[in-house]
Amino acid sequence: EECSSLLQRLRIAERATMASEMQVRQLSAELEQAKLASHNAHRRRSVPSMPFSAANSIEEVVSSLAALEIRQLSSLPPEERAAGKRKLLLRWHPDKNSGNGGGNDLAKRMVQEMQAHPEWGRLG
Repeated sequence: EECSSLLQRLRIAERATMASEMQVRQLSAELEQAKLASHNAHRRRSVPSMPFSAANSIEEVVSSLAALEIRQLSSLPPEERAAGKRKLLLRWHPDKNSGNGGGNDLAKRMVQEMQAHPEWGRLG
């Protein structure tokens, strides 16, 4: 019975890990799409842009995604930035992302990364 219980806990942990890995892959794909769109927009304006590379870890995904969110927030008119920050905090609130396997941890990392970004305090 103890072996069965341990196997069940192992399966639960494996499923949570798989869900977290799937979420990282999905966010990586979304991040690459956003980078490509940004790159194309910069190219149309004839502004040189930095080359993009694929994210290798969840930390890189979180860092890149937080920078992207901050960049989009900074493009808003000043009077809309405070509302934009609230929407971002709600979107990435850990309690709102607790049902996604590792979503709670990812959301917590995102909020911490965004709030640690130097521009966060200046955006409203």
